[in-house]
Amino acid sequence: MHESDKELATRVVAADATACEELIQLTHAPLFRFACHLTGDAGSAEELVVESFTRAWEKMSSYDGRSSLLTWLSRIAYRRYLDLQKRDQRFAAFRDQLVHETIESTSVTPISDLVRSEDRARLWQAVASLGPDERMAVALHYREGMSYREIADVLESPIGTVKWRISEALHQLRMQLSQDLIRYESE
Repeated sequence: MHESDKELATRVVAADATACEELIQLTHAPLFRFACHLTGDAGSAEELVVESFTRAWEKMSSYDGRSSLLTWLSRIAYRRYLDLQKRDQRFAAFRDQLVHETIESTSVTPISDLVRSEDRARLWQAVASLGPDERMAVALHYREGMSYREIADVLESPIGTVKWRISEALHQLRMQLSQDLIRYESE
């Protein structure tokens, strides 16, 4: 006899490893196909599935059995996909604005224009190398002028996490830009 989704969820909440494996076996393939339709890319789809399962483990105790576990997981995947799309759109807008400002900038001399352009390119490369969470926090704080509280609201993260992400990002940027400067001066 096959148990109900609600019973399976209860066993997952109780940290029953067999139940966790069973849930993955029952739902991974259809959830992956759904994620492929959303993302259009197998690698991105697999990342979305992993994030969806992670979110599901965190929220499993809230599963009420009104829909199937697959439907519930698909809803989580879809919401996560939309969240990622919003984040990517915000970052793309930040990047486009930065590129636009770089193109529009005025210069005093051809040499100063070249130096300023190289500095912006190095800074942009360094910002692009940050992790997505740190990159977004830096963009919202320094580009959009948002407070830590506002960023915490946008990213749905604790304010301490936002402060840490910005601090970590600035540390990484300092390290990378100083290494770039050392390489540049030694050439």
